[in-house]
Parts: sequence; structure tokens; C-alpha cells
Amino acid sequence: MKIQVYSAIQLAQISNFFNAGGYVFDFTDDTFNKFTRKCIGIAVKSKYGQSKAKSLNAFFDDNTVAYDLKKTMLKNLLEYYEKVYYGEKTSEFYALCDLAGYSTERPKQEVTPSNIQENENDFVKKTFLFSVDALGLDINVATVIKQRLAEAEACVNANSPLASIILIGSIMEGVLLGMATSYPRQFNQSTSAPKNNDTGKVKNFPLWSLNNFIDVACDIGLLKENVKKFSHAVRDFRNYIHPYEQMSSRFYPDKQTALICLQVLKAAISQIEEFRKTDQA
Repeated sequence: MKIQVYSAIQLAQISNFFNAGGYVFDFTDDTFNKFTRKCIGIAVKSKYGQSKAKSLNAFFDDNTVAYDLKKTMLKNLLEYYEKVYYGEKTSEFYALCDLAGYSTERPKQEVTPSNIQENENDFVKKTFLFSVDALGLDINVATVIKQRLAEAEACVNANSPLASIILIGSIMEGVLLGMATSYPRQFNQSTSAPKNNDTGKVKNFPLWSLNNFIDVACDIGLLKENVKKFSHAVRDFRNYIHPYEQMSSRFYPDKQTALICLQVLKAAISQIEEFRKTDQA
């Protein structure tokens, strides 16, 4: 019988939602252990011995743990987020509710998939028309972007998912940095712009993470929600250049993950091109 496991995309969705710099909501090490022990009989922080967030990632990625236990854990975490932590009910929250089978009241306009894997497949099948030249990047940067894009597609076709994802992440960051320099006021004034903890000022663009660029680009309308939704597997791509970080995160992408990332990139370029056409009209 086939063992049911979470896909790489689903694990990334879980990780990005619950991970707040190693923390999980407002739990201390002790209260997190007590919470998880009460939910599923396992003190997750103690068992995996890492930060709360990394221990939780390890739990969901542990194929020796029954899928039903993981689903129960996810349901309880979502219920805590909604009813105790009073977190914001974002599209990411509703997507995880679907994954866990957790029932919650939704806004009438909210449309969520009943099956995340099916939604991934639909996204992969879409065709995005775009032109890198239409982005208005420096000609030398545009040339490098096109070369990397061709190489990333070759890696996907050759079933080299990790190599392709690292390339795709670098392309995405390069494109969004180019857009930030084209629209500095919009990027800097976004409520999602990352700030220096000491000064409270928005960080200089070279210090932004890919995650920062994606969130701000969505906030100002440069990118649409579907790109943000599927961007999890592309985020933090630089970390996986280092073997020890990949080993610690247990990130082992497959071809489906690479295809999702490539589609995210193509969708992003297509949406940015459309944004620029509208802005210049």
C-alpha cells in the first residue's frame, strides 16, 4: 500500500506559514511541547531537537510518522491560530485548511481548491506568454536573464530539479530587483517592505530576500495572488546552495516542484510585462 505523504510544495506551504524566524506563533519551547504532546502524544520540539519551527518541519517531513497524526497536528495548529492566536485569515491559511480538512467560516468571495495537488497540476498546465525584453531591464541584465531561463528549462527537462530551482530563484530575484529599481517609491512605501530592526527604516534593495520582493510585488499589484500562492518552493532558494542547509531543511525537490517553480517564474514575468504595459499606457 502506498504511504501517503505531503508533496514538496505542501511541505513548503506548511513551513512558510508556521515558521516565524524559528518560532511558531506565541509558543515557548515548553508550551509547544505540551501542546503537541496533548494533540498527538509527541513532544515535537524535544523529539527533533531543533528550533520550534524546524522541529515542526521535521515532524511533517518524517515518513515514519503516520499521515493521520500529521493531519491531526495540522488541524490543531490551524485551530489554535484561528481561535487562540487570532491570526489573519489569509489565502495561505485557507489553503492549509483544505489540506488538513479543517472547517472554518470563510468570506463569501473566498474560492479555495478542494484538492491542493489538483490545483498544482492545473497551474502547471497553464501557458504564460511573455517577453523578457518587454520588462525594461538593462540590456546586459536582460541577456543574462534569458540565458539563465533557457538553462533552467534545460535542467527541468533533464530532471535536475534542485539545479533548476536555484536558477529559477536567481532569475526571479534579478527580475524583481530590476522592477524595484524601476519603481522605488512603490516598493519602499509598501507595508510589506522589510525594515531594519534598529532604525525602523526600509532596508536597501540588495538586503531584501526573495520572499520580501515577492510579498511587496504582490502588495503593489505587480504580481497577482496565484504567483504568491505558489511561490513557496522558490523562496529562500539561496539557502539550498549550501548542502548542510538543504540537509537540515530536508529539502529534496522533485520534477513537479521544479515545474511549479518554472511556472511561477513565467507567470511572474508575464504579469510584470502586463503591469508595465498598463503603467505606460
